[in-house]
Amino acid sequence: MRGCHNSVTAALFSVCIILLAGCGGGGSGGGALPSVPHSTTVTLLITDAQPQLVAYEQGTRGAWTLLPAGQESFSVSGSGAYGVAWVCPDSSPLMTDIVQTTLSELTTIPVACSAPVLDATVSGTIQTSAIADVEFATVNGSTVYGFTDNSGTYSISVAPGSQDIMAAVTDSSENLLAIHTLSNVDVPSSGLTGENITFDASDAMGPSATVTFANLPTNAGATSGSSVYYGNPNDRYWLGGGTGTSCSYLTMPAADLGADSNYDISAYSSLGVTPGEVTVELFTSTPPASMTYPNPLSVASPTNTDTPAFSLDYTGFSGLSGGQMYYEIEESISNQPVFAVVTPGFLSASGSTYALPDVNPSGGSFPATVGTSGDLFEWSIFAEYASTSLFQSLGPFYFADVSAKQNPHAQSVTKLASVRVESASPLSGFVYTASTSGTPVNLP
Repeated sequence: MRGCHNSVTAALFSVCIILLAGCGGGGSGGGALPSVPHSTTVTLLITDAQPQLVAYEQGTRGAWTLLPAGQESFSVSGSGAYGVAWVCPDSSPLMTDIVQTTLSELTTIPVACSAPVLDATVSGTIQTSAIADVEFATVNGSTVYGFTDNSGTYSISVAPGSQDIMAAVTDSSENLLAIHTLSNVDVPSSGLTGENITFDASDAMGPSATVTFANLPTNAGATSGSSVYYGNPNDRYWLGGGTGTSCSYLTMPAADLGADSNYDISAYSSLGVTPGEVTVELFTSTPPASMTYPNPLSVASPTNTDTPAFSLDYTGFSGLSGGQMYYEIEESISNQPVFAVVTPGFLSASGSTYALPDVNPSGGSFPATVGTSGDLFEWSIFAEYASTSLFQSLGPFYFADVSAKQNPHAQSVTKLASVRVESASPLSGFVYTASTSGTPVNLP
């Protein structure tokens, strides 16, 4: 995925059709009045910066209409399909994001463009004398420099609001010894000083545990890996990892289970010589003993036409419940990126064969979303199934906009779209993914 990986709330509403009944008069003038189409408002939940361009369509292949600058909603008639497309001013090259869905699936669409993030500074002392063999300390993933003789001072940057502040200590071999959590710290925009951290014996890491993985692909050349973290969407600590069918990790001390934090268990397996991979990720306060990979996704390469189309009919999530499925389609046309989220309802209305739309509203100049003769065409497709709680609170673009950078025992999660997700903490739920890609071709 693109980095997933938004602080958005995607509300799901059922669509009502209002029928007006008429009274019969004398003669041929009686009878029921015709039904009146119901109009539903679709809201764009814009976080951080305003998009440079926004357009929408009604139906599965309707004309695209440019939304006036600053307008954050539009109306869709009836109960059918619609699409939204936007371009963020910060992307280079400019990239078009597209959502094609139905009113019964989504009426609030996350639109995330980067903007400068104004963090607050939190500082204090750290004292670890209650834990033996401590050599290094970090707070929210940042190394405490000058830490010596079990004490030091720290200074970190966090977003204003309620935050879990987590400190970890390791020995000289960087083995994790203890974690201490300051839970629900109310951080004003002006920052905090004197937010002191003192470890005690109850902060020592708990015993090891193991999670196993079933349905691991057996393709020749397949590789796999798994990790367990603990933390929140902005900072998390690595507790263990593995390969193949099992992953061992240290459990959290019961005294330090933060109000805004959870375990994050993630695993992947490539398909070897076959392009693609399968992944599973679970956010939970109680890790399970086992998890199961979804079946691989297979999508036939499109015919070499100027509008490549894909047959999307994945059934690998049929045994799951409590979630919502969607597809992510990433295409590049001569290095011009296009990214789309397409829901099953839209595919049902348009047919299971899907091609990216030509977003060309009057009065707006979108980057090309369809190619011309000679263009280099590249593609990847992801079938995803996210728990309803995550899909509603974060939206599908959260999983498309997350990238990760690991620091020995800390995991800092950086959103490519710089979207803050503190209000959605703690994350709770699951995401299954099966992906594939094709060989680049030149359009005829």
